[in-house]
Amino acid sequence: MLPLTRFTVTVELETPRGPDPSSLLASAKRVAPLVQAVNLPDNPMAKLRMSSLLAAALVESRAGLPAIAHLTCRDRNSLALQAELLGAHALGLRRVLCLQGDPVERGDHPMAKPVFEIGSDALIQLIGHLNQSRNWSGKPLEAATHFTAVAACNPYGDPEHERRRYLEKREAGAELFQAQPVFAAEDALRYRDLVGEGPPILFGVLPLRSRQAAERMRSWTKVPEVLLHLLERGGAQAGRDWTAQLIGDLWRAGLPGIHLYPMGHLEELPALLQEISL
Repeated sequence: MLPLTRFTVTVELETPRGPDPSSLLASAKRVAPLVQAVNLPDNPMAKLRMSSLLAAALVESRAGLPAIAHLTCRDRNSLALQAELLGAHALGLRRVLCLQGDPVERGDHPMAKPVFEIGSDALIQLIGHLNQSRNWSGKPLEAATHFTAVAACNPYGDPEHERRRYLEKREAGAELFQAQPVFAAEDALRYRDLVGEGPPILFGVLPLRSRQAAERMRSWTKVPEVLLHLLERGGAQAGRDWTAQLIGDLWRAGLPGIHLYPMGHLEELPALLQEISL
């Protein structure tokens, strides 16, 4: 599990597009005083990046910062998933966010063959098997792993569907949830009440930089009308101000924490976190 605090903050970093990890490690060291852990995506948007598992292991060993590696079911069958996890565990990694993965058609390798032998719930269960010193087919391992399975959740989908998906992932063995971005504290509180007691949820926070960006987000999430008007008048600064206030609101509401999507603007983190005491 993460070293959870009164209000835990995690942040998503970009994994390198090549074999040099120096920019990633510099970013990890830059955010280390501000966050409790970093997330490393697994070929996000189906675009080639450095292995999330190895990148996470590098961050832990060279930057001294807890890492959560994303692992998708898109690119590997159950045999490969287990092999990757055993190797990552040997390198010291202990936290894995279990995901389906974006369709390959969206990325830079549309000719790639997707796998999807198992889904994210089964991947959570697979990690539970490894933690019990068993492989996915039930045969014993030489030793048990000690992973924390992390799951994703969506506060803005159909309420009954999203409640069911949260409960299914919890039942599969998820010990921590990271949510898609919210743009109002009442939305986070409504989702918390919807799913009830369970593992902690770190609610996603994404600073919007323009009305156009907010309009694109509205195709799959809920952006308050007032925020649209503020962005139209004040641009990126209005988005930063809204996000800093939102983080303070989530903290004051007693929620467990947040997961930040900085979208390449790590320099803004101190201002975004100014309302909370870490």
